[in-house]
Amino acid sequence: MLKAVALQINWQGDAAIAFILSSIETGVLFKVFNCSRDELRVFITLKFRHLEKSSSLDVTELLSLFLQGTVIWFCILVFYNFVALVVDRSEHALFRRALKTCLWTCFGIAGWLQITNLYYMWYNEKFLNRELIIFGLQQLGYVSWFLEQSSPSSLLFFVIAAIGILSLIQWGLVKTFHRRNLFFSPKIVKMLSIATIVYIIVFNVWLKQPWQYRKSGIIAMVSSSMTKYKKIDVVGDYSLIPRERRVSYTNLSIETPVIVLYVESMRYDLAGYEPSPIPYLKSLIPQSIFFERAYAVSSHSNYADVSFWYSQFPLRSPKFYFYRKDSLHRGTSLFEVFKALNYKTAYISSQNESWGKMINWMKNPGVDFFYHAPDHQGKTYIDEKDSGLAGFAKKVKTVGAIPDVETLEVARQWITNLHDKQQFVLGINLQDPHYSYYLPEDAETPFQPMKEFQGLFGTWPRANLEIVRNRYLNSFYNLDKLIENFVLFLKEEEIWDDCLFLVVGDNGEAFYEHGYPNHAGAMHDEVSRTFAFMKPPETVDIKKATIPFPVSHIDLISGILDVLNVPQPYSFQGISPFKQKRKDIYLYADAMGRYDGIIRWPWKLLRSYPGEELELYNLETDPLEKVNHALENKDVVSELKERFDEWKNAQLSYYTQPEVYSSYHPPQFE
Repeated sequence: MLKAVALQINWQGDAAIAFILSSIETGVLFKVFNCSRDELRVFITLKFRHLEKSSSLDVTELLSLFLQGTVIWFCILVFYNFVALVVDRSEHALFRRALKTCLWTCFGIAGWLQITNLYYMWYNEKFLNRELIIFGLQQLGYVSWFLEQSSPSSLLFFVIAAIGILSLIQWGLVKTFHRRNLFFSPKIVKMLSIATIVYIIVFNVWLKQPWQYRKSGIIAMVSSSMTKYKKIDVVGDYSLIPRERRVSYTNLSIETPVIVLYVESMRYDLAGYEPSPIPYLKSLIPQSIFFERAYAVSSHSNYADVSFWYSQFPLRSPKFYFYRKDSLHRGTSLFEVFKALNYKTAYISSQNESWGKMINWMKNPGVDFFYHAPDHQGKTYIDEKDSGLAGFAKKVKTVGAIPDVETLEVARQWITNLHDKQQFVLGINLQDPHYSYYLPEDAETPFQPMKEFQGLFGTWPRANLEIVRNRYLNSFYNLDKLIENFVLFLKEEEIWDDCLFLVVGDNGEAFYEHGYPNHAGAMHDEVSRTFAFMKPPETVDIKKATIPFPVSHIDLISGILDVLNVPQPYSFQGISPFKQKRKDIYLYADAMGRYDGIIRWPWKLLRSYPGEELELYNLETDPLEKVNHALENKDVVSELKERFDEWKNAQLSYYTQPEVYSSYHPPQFE
């Protein structure tokens, strides 16, 4: 019987339908995701629940996805035809109807999983598994939720289009079978419509629960690159400084070493833990200027890192921004300022600076010695739990991160080889505390319980909270010892007393305080507020103190120049915290979804997209951000939204007009 059924299948018809479906899918991919027809490349950001990958698809890769899709659709259709023919041979009408309904349901699920599976396999090089099935089902809800939030009319169109496509497929299948009976009757259309509406309602109610963190879906590929803004006359509304005006460092001479440790995922409250995971760094606070409320400008490294060294805000495009070597608006980095002062300069990083194309700006003419993971001759590590970096490394066939002990050794060697140990600036990027928190084989682990755990970046289960957090603390405990040894080296070289020494986290790290782990998404204080202190040189008369007011990370770079009496370049948007308090702190992220925020003490407003969901916190009375005041303080919300939108409009109006950024320095904000 099975052979007879197989002979009845219209293999050519199935192949034709599979070809058409895969063509539609590939065409939508090519059309929707920022296609550049000149270069025939497609920009795509894949989000598997929480995982994120941004890349360009060239024509070959796009063709590969098309061929994969054709094969998978063909297999789905053949299987569907085979089962349908077997069902038709049953003598019980009720049994046939029930099986046909189940079959159509399975066909729809299989089709949707095929679409998501293509991107998932391309990203993670794996096949169908339990997580992927959950992911595929979630995407149906996320699509409806996104459309309901951003455009109800689009949601209605989406539902009608989905039913229309199903009807078209059914028509093709009936033609393929050469039979009259319709599996897809008007009654089934009605049932599917009702089921769709119920699913949308249930999923939206589920997303609104306070315990449910909204993970980004595939649709975020569109939403994250749709930052709407009102184009303004940035030249007329802001006192922009012409590019012809430059700061001259010709007659300025200083002899103060500058060392900056830029540390991954360094939460603001690490110094408050007892017992302390950073006892040595904590011991340096009394002889330093401690920034109690230092805020990263973004929650993900490719935006936060470059913005820090250039003292600029990260919002430069309504789409996801990649750094280009030839950008006319690149500005001046901290290294280039000191290079103009005849300093030797170095940037030594544990991470792979190719991530997000940061290397295009970090490896600039002001850096004498540039060193990152691909330059390392020893072993590097790729943590498979950090699927974003792991996928990136596999895709471009490059390396992961350098253990920080080896990075600091490279820094020691560079300093040792300097002829003049008074005129150098050194930036060091340390990555051991990045998830899943690197520990060397001989690591000390005072924070217990701790054991190996399963779970990818951004999704590890809450049940593992204690052991994951303890591993995080143990990672910092061991890094603290490495930094202590590095400072001892500086003292041996008689550099410590004369140097300016800044330690700052690139961002924080969440442990389900607001329903999600890690970083790169929303910017509650556990993610955006970091540990930061500056030890000034002994030759500078400045009071050691704690600065209690909010400070943006881009202000810390301005603060370095201010302490040393070096004028900052006009491209800097930072404000030295030693000169004035910044009125507003601006936050912006576009990785695992799009988020923005503004802090005007004591208020902090956060917005998440799509749908512009609002959170308003009083940081003075509610430092843990437990009570959302957005509904009862609409005037505050309106004022902060208006101010943030003014800033956003000015940033984007500047960076999206070549005639403006080629003639003027960036706008300044108090």
